[in-house]
Amino acid sequence: MKTVFVLLAIAVTYTCGAPVKQLKELKEQVDPLLKKLPKEQQESIFVMEIEKNVFNDCKPEFFCQVERVLSGNKKLSELSEFQKQQGLLRHLSAYNQNHVKNCTVQSTGDEITLHLFLQRLNKCIQKKTSQAK
Repeated sequence: MKTVFVLLAIAVTYTCGAPVKQLKELKEQVDPLLKKLPKEQQESIFVMEIEKNVFNDCKPEFFCQVERVLSGNKKLSELSEFQKQQGLLRHLSAYNQNHVKNCTVQSTGDEITLHLFLQRLNKCIQKKTSQAK
């Protein structure tokens, strides 16, 4: 009986702690980009804006759309700092596997600067991390 209880407690801890760990790993990827990527590049590269209601609520679709937007932007893949942070896409993919597997991103619409996009991503990561605690 004690063994079952211990195993159950470990399983609950692991499943509840996994998303927070993944969010922290995402933050560790975003922070260096915001700090090390030259401001000129952050302000001169534009990415597709994600719907306001998805961003404001930091819905699971937000992270899926972020992954799609970043992986589909050819200018980003050319930046050396972004290449160094390829873990960002890997961590986004891992997070999305547990939350949302499919999402759509508009192919046309408003664009925002990479800097603002990364700030919004960071803000959602912080919001989700604080909600999970």
